Amino acid sequence: PFVGRDGRPLVAGSRMRAVEWLYPSTSAGSLRTMVGKALGRFVPTDLKAIEVAGAFPVRDEILYLPTPRDCVLRGDPPAAFATRPRSEWVGQSNLPQGLSPVSLGEEIQTDFKPDKLPAFLGMPLMEDWLNESPFQYPFHKNVPVLESVDVEERMHVAIDSTRGSAAESLLFCTAGLVLPDGFTLQLRVKPAGVVSGVHPLGGERRVALWRSAKGPASGWTCPDSIQKSLIASQNVRLVLATPGLFDDGWCPGWLKRGEVVPN
Repeated sequence: PFVGRDGRPLVAGSRMRAVEWLYPSTSAGSLRTMVGKALGRFVPTDLKAIEVAGAFPVRDEILYLPTPRDCVLRGDPPAAFATRPRSEWVGQSNLPQGLSPVSLGEEIQTDFKPDKLPAFLGMPLMEDWLNESPFQYPFHKNVPVLESVDVEERMHVAIDSTRGSAAESLLFCTAGLVLPDGFTLQLRVKPAGVVSGVHPLGGERRVALWRSAKGPASGWTCPDSIQKSLIASQNVRLVLATPGLFDDGWCPGWLKRGEVVPN
């Protein structure tokens, strides 16, 4: 397991809490540190020039991305629905001006309890979702989905040899993310270089085996079907695969400057 910590300080007797997935800064920091060690020097400007995207799960050469939050699953009868902005509701919420609340379509006439979303979708499913093509639900074994990433907790203690019990202030719990069998992590690095060896990833100096991939998993480049859809569309739905921090926090600068009118 690899440890992706949240921002809470770890003190004696506390429980380390794991984030849902590694932040990009965690994988980028580990890679840049490994490169700096290999070069024998740490020049911040040179290391920051190394662009890192990910890490994301990969299995059978297919990239997996976090499931979009505009997806709603219903189990009985099985169906997958998309939430969309509803302009007629503008003014009925405390959203900033120009933004509309989202809801299911008018074809949904009955209330239901949504099923739990899978943690990651394989790129073929993500491509269908972005193209607004319905995909099959419930998911079957031949459909690329990563249902969940388990969290493994470990209790750490140091024994006081004189008393035979836990040493003072040295008892704490850590939580690590566990990838299912058959999955690896993959990052996209620019400029590309040869990377190999054992190096820590995440907190608690948990080590990982790093190597340069023979080829990128499918999904690192924009699929042809999405490019064609973008050319023919007036509205664009943007899904962030990693956390984003814009000029005004959640709001991209080009929205505030009025370059694009949101709905």
